[in-house]
Amino acid sequence: MVLLIVCTLTFVIHFIGTMSYCLRIVNVQTHKSAITWSLFNFLMVGSRMAITLQAPLLAKYVENRIINQESYDIAFFRYVIIASMLGTMFGGLAIPTGQRVFTQIVEVLYKLFSFPKLIRAGLRWKNWKIIQKHVAIPKQGNFQMLTQYQDISLKIMFLHMMSNAFFTVSVLSCLLAGYLNPTIRATAASLNGFVNGAAIVIFMVFADPDMAILSDRVIAGEQTQQYFRKYMVFVVVSRFIGTLLAQFMLLPLAYLIAFIAKNCMF
Repeated sequence: MVLLIVCTLTFVIHFIGTMSYCLRIVNVQTHKSAITWSLFNFLMVGSRMAITLQAPLLAKYVENRIINQESYDIAFFRYVIIASMLGTMFGGLAIPTGQRVFTQIVEVLYKLFSFPKLIRAGLRWKNWKIIQKHVAIPKQGNFQMLTQYQDISLKIMFLHMMSNAFFTVSVLSCLLAGYLNPTIRATAASLNGFVNGAAIVIFMVFADPDMAILSDRVIAGEQTQQYFRKYMVFVVVSRFIGTLLAQFMLLPLAYLIAFIAKNCMF
């Protein structure tokens, strides 16, 4: 039961995180940057709530197994990473629908000038029927773009991949390190900030500014929306590869964290 709840929350976290990229496309379409950014923050509330619930459940699961002197269950952690892979994949597939829906939401929010009014409007069944008309699946051309990588910075895509890999595996590796050496599990858990911090630094310092600058260049007419869409396809694929890479990073990173917690902490 715990595994199902944790995997569901993990799916939601990565689904929302990937889906949020559609707001970048909405931004260059509507030129309403402030409203789009506000909507992005509103969307991320759901992701942060899921993270708030996920972390204590993971920690409690590890604590119970250590107390009961049970050996670590690597499969549990790998299933959680699979949930992150599925969340990223389905989030990417939902971007065409999200782009159309959020474009309408931005326009409605611009007129209503209030999130509570927007929420009340969203509760009306007739508005949900309108949203159903915007459901779309990715076009085949989006996948064909992956063969046209000559004008895409693979270095930036690599940074997107690594930031998502660290984000996916940070909590899991720290908790697994506590499994490996229960005597330092509190120290190992506290090192999550360093691992997650690496993901934040890579994304905020290197990857995200490149995306933001490109968005502004598209709005200024210096770059095409078609190129921006192709760029976003590569970003989503990079995120997915990052979750796949997390499977291979899980155990080595856990051993490294356990070593640091035992030998490098005062």
